[in-house]
Amino acid sequence: MRVLALVTIAAMSFATPGFAQQSYDRSGGTQAFVNMCVGRGAHLSTPEPTCACGAGIISGRMNDRQYEIMRRFTPHTGNQPAMNAEIRNLLNEGYSPQEIQTVGQMLVDLAPLIDTTCGVLER
Repeated sequence: MRVLALVTIAAMSFATPGFAQQSYDRSGGTQAFVNMCVGRGAHLSTPEPTCACGAGIISGRMNDRQYEIMRRFTPHTGNQPAMNAEIRNLLNEGYSPQEIQTVGQMLVDLAPLIDTTCGVLER
């Protein structure tokens, strides 16, 4: 349940959409998501496994381009001006508004799966 709240907070920060074909190193996206999740998981005694589990589910559902969008937004969760600036950067780089919106919706849609799958790891 707590993971659901963390993922929902991250997803709600996505204000606009974007998409492109290129190969990305997924480790940066995983680290960005885990850092954000752990930072917001102060109520958990060991949030790392739960957050890493969530990142794994997200990575398994997103293509490289989508995972890169998630990586770029995650550090700005809760900071709408920074999120808006990142949206502009992505749009300037050729990502479409629809791609960015799709990633945000995917995070919202995956939240219940992450909660039921990874919630068992919460302590």
